[in-house]
Amino acid sequence: MKFRVAAIFMSMFGGHAAFGDDIYVPEDYIAIQPAIEVANDGDRILVSAGVYYEWLNIVDKSIEIIGVDGAESTTLNGSVSNSSAIIIVNSTVSIEGIAVKNGSAVAGGGINSNNSSLALQNCIISNNESSNNGAGLFIDGGSLTMTNVTLSENESNGGGGGLYVRYATDCVLTNVSMFSNTASNGGAIYIKDLKGDIDVIDSDMSDNIAANNGGAIYIKNSLMQLEDSELSNNSANRGGGIFTYLNGNVTMQGGILLGNSALDVGGGAEVRSSTCSFTLTTFDSNVADSDCDGEGTGGAIDVVNSSVTVTDIVACANMACDELSDFSGDAVSIEGEVGGCDVGTGACCGGSACWIMEEADCLDGGGTFLGGGSVCVSDSCQAAVDLGSCCVSPVCVMTTEPECENAGGVYGGELVPCSEVICESDCIADLNQDGVVGVDDLILVISYWGACP
Repeated sequence: MKFRVAAIFMSMFGGHAAFGDDIYVPEDYIAIQPAIEVANDGDRILVSAGVYYEWLNIVDKSIEIIGVDGAESTTLNGSVSNSSAIIIVNSTVSIEGIAVKNGSAVAGGGINSNNSSLALQNCIISNNESSNNGAGLFIDGGSLTMTNVTLSENESNGGGGGLYVRYATDCVLTNVSMFSNTASNGGAIYIKDLKGDIDVIDSDMSDNIAANNGGAIYIKNSLMQLEDSELSNNSANRGGGIFTYLNGNVTMQGGILLGNSALDVGGGAEVRSSTCSFTLTTFDSNVADSDCDGEGTGGAIDVVNSSVTVTDIVACANMACDELSDFSGDAVSIEGEVGGCDVGTGACCGGSACWIMEEADCLDGGGTFLGGGSVCVSDSCQAAVDLGSCCVSPVCVMTTEPECENAGGVYGGELVPCSEVICESDCIADLNQDGVVGVDDLILVISYWGACP
């Protein structure tokens, strides 16, 4: 069934483009692609709940595709083709309430948009793959608007696990969630050579991974505004949260970089040959040199040949391995205040184990306190694992010096084994110094029976 909507009703009641038809799937057409082929500019394709095993090709059209029952109930499964689940060329397309899954392509496993204007609303883009760039979305030119969209568990062998954008004029991402995406660079987003800006508003990027640079964001030769957004628990070799390169200029207003990690430099952000600013932003528990191999600095930000300004920020428990570290590299311009966190708590090592606790509680328990505001990271307790011999008369155990002293023992030295130590007994009758006065001690006395030499 089709019907037309006059322009006057469109303007009064928020209808779609004047004289556009509504095409129903599967009522009018059993699949989405046949509906696209007959659609004219201004038409809407209304898709009922279900899983649609197909891939879509949209060329030179201006249409809307709407999952009327929402993305949780309406899925485009692109596993039937070695192609992007959706290909868009020279078109203006709005997609709402659709989940796009299991696409696989060289670029844009989920959606590949070329020189088009693409708007996504209330969509899910997940479990797509690309052998090159943009597993979830590949945007080449044109523009992009995303509102209330989730990109998750997309995997790219190149840049942009969730989203790859180049040459676009304008991009606006509002309330977008990107999590558990992986890529070589830019676990969540890879941006390069934009002709306009990219604005990211009220969005979050968490648990994304980049093998090389930019756990959440990699940006090159482009402008980005991050507003009230959270980047948490992302990881990379460099730039756990953000990696900027060659005029990848980022302005971050509000928001938080929390728990991001880099094997090398820039736990929160690595800024290279760029101009960046952070205002009212919180840097909390970001870690550089997360593998503690001694290579890496700048728990919050590492700066190379760049200009970075921070204004009224909070810097809390950022580390380089197990040492507090906020900024490294070129000098950071600090305006206003830099707030801190509660330094009464920190990492406490008990052997190889690590806990966050109050300093007094750590010391009372015989632990080694790594400092107020410190956090538990990989090998953060390695120093505490360098045990030494401790004589607690007459027994020798391997432990740390503080633990030995708390037990009333005598510390033989770090890395000194018990095999090289003789622990003397406080009991004169314990002749063999095994901690017990018994038959073995009596046998020793009998063996020496007679006149003393």
